[in-house]
Amino acid sequence: MDRFNYWWRLSVTGGCFAAFGVGGMLLSTLIFPAMRLLPGRPQIRSRRAKFMIHKLFSALVWLLRYLGVMRLETHNVEALRNAGPVIVLANPPPT
Repeated sequence: MDRFNYWWRLSVTGGCFAAFGVGGMLLSTLIFPAMRLLPGRPQIRSRRAKFMIHKLFSALVWLLRYLGVMRLETHNVEALRNAGPVIVLANPPPT
């Protein structure tokens, strides 16, 4: 059973990261150039692009959590929302 779990997690993780890579290529070659054609000032277009990146990355994290490959714990989220520009470091659990 442990062997099956290892291979299942490895294949799902690999598939999700492949989807992440293909998604990044599609964003840079198709989606972002098409979004530049939409009306608006550069600040608005930048906000749209950041929103798109945010939603797609959230979808990837949701998929990894849903498939059981990743567990996500957050602490002090409110402090981060009000902090402005910060660097966030992820700390993996000890094994």
